[in-house]
Amino acid sequence: MLRNIAKVLMSNLIGTVIGLVNSIVFPIILSIEGYAYYQQFILYVSYINICHLGIASGMFINYGGKAYEDTDKSRYKSEMHLIFSVLAFFTSIGLAIFLFSGKELILAVALSIFPVCLNASFRAIYQAWNKFTEYSITNVLPNAMVTITIVLIFLIMGNVNRGLIIIVYLVSQYLVCSYFLLEYGKFVRGAKSAKMLSGENMVTMKNGFLVTIGNYVNTLFHSIDKQFVNVLYSVHSFAMYSFAMSTQSMMTIFITALAQPFYPKMARGDMNKKELNFLKELLFMFGSLSGCAYFALSIVVKYFIKKYTGSLEVIGIFFAVFPAMAVINVIYINMYKIKRKLKKYVFVLLGMLGISIVFNGIAAVVHGGNIGISFATMCVYYVWLYYSQRDLEEITIGLKDTIYLVVYLGIYFSLTRVPNNIIGCVSYLVVIFIWDTVMYKSSVIELKDYVLEKIRTR
Repeated sequence: MLRNIAKVLMSNLIGTVIGLVNSIVFPIILSIEGYAYYQQFILYVSYINICHLGIASGMFINYGGKAYEDTDKSRYKSEMHLIFSVLAFFTSIGLAIFLFSGKELILAVALSIFPVCLNASFRAIYQAWNKFTEYSITNVLPNAMVTITIVLIFLIMGNVNRGLIIIVYLVSQYLVCSYFLLEYGKFVRGAKSAKMLSGENMVTMKNGFLVTIGNYVNTLFHSIDKQFVNVLYSVHSFAMYSFAMSTQSMMTIFITALAQPFYPKMARGDMNKKELNFLKELLFMFGSLSGCAYFALSIVVKYFIKKYTGSLEVIGIFFAVFPAMAVINVIYINMYKIKRKLKKYVFVLLGMLGISIVFNGIAAVVHGGNIGISFATMCVYYVWLYYSQRDLEEITIGLKDTIYLVVYLGIYFSLTRVPNNIIGCVSYLVVIFIWDTVMYKSSVIELKDYVLEKIRTR
């Protein structure tokens, strides 16, 4: 378990560094309009993962906790053939829409469908198999290739336009996709494919489709605020908001790193109620400590990307959501899947999406700017945190947790207003550590003892 966590944390650490470079370099080398265009492309690409129609998610459920070596190659081959056929169909539709509209952005999104969805499918399957080395590669390599290539082009040519970044993005996705297709070919070599449209594959698709719909609604939930800004406000406002969201994403991948290795353990039923609530407290503390990243980003923006200083207030609000986001991503979403509460998961997400639309709509009317939208988004996450614990009897958000979160928010919003970022960061780190120890003393001691024991036994 620790080795798997280390692999994913390392890949996500690299991903964070890459994300940090992208968040700094892309705004510097692109105009505000060019950066906004690129962010529009990334926003629309995030919507295409539904195109595998749940097949990959169904395979994730089927193979969760099972050994890679025990995989039925014939069935696996038929499942992959089904994915290929479905993705080819949706790519054709995308290209037809481009021919009708003539918009380059639609062409770029259509060409993204096959590699982006297939890479995501491989990530899901490798996670289910506990093959975290391969998972880590698919997680890091495409973005790493984009970043390195764009930086080299900029150093050589001194200029990078928005179209070139999108081309590099597509080429990187196709190259990584090709590599894993070769690995897939080696694994199933010699195996005869089972019937592609078999009853088993239809059940896999049906089961996975509920998860996929849930994930898709989750994607809409995470991006609805960005769409509000995209539609209602100026290109400049969209660029500022997108920049703020990109910095939040850098921290979110750390949270995702925690979620991946715990899924097989949860799926096997190896975590009881006490352990899950211990994990909940650790995630609250981890999410709170993640607030330190705000001060580092504030220094970077003020000194290196001054044209994006208008995004700092939005970033400050975004980073307050991490304790809630950590528990939602690592525990709630996994538990909905493991307990086969897929319909409930979808309805909860639809409810949160509806609440998000209402909150963002109110914020747009009352405040009329990025700040109101970002505050509304933060509030929705905390609504979700409290609502979903009612569906999962293993998790309890009690009075102590509520006091912890309320005081945490007070500490966070007070100290992020300190003019000197270094003083603010040190003060925040000390105060939060003390608050963690006061509220979750037993969990802090248990974590310390566990780490020391692992160090002694190595």
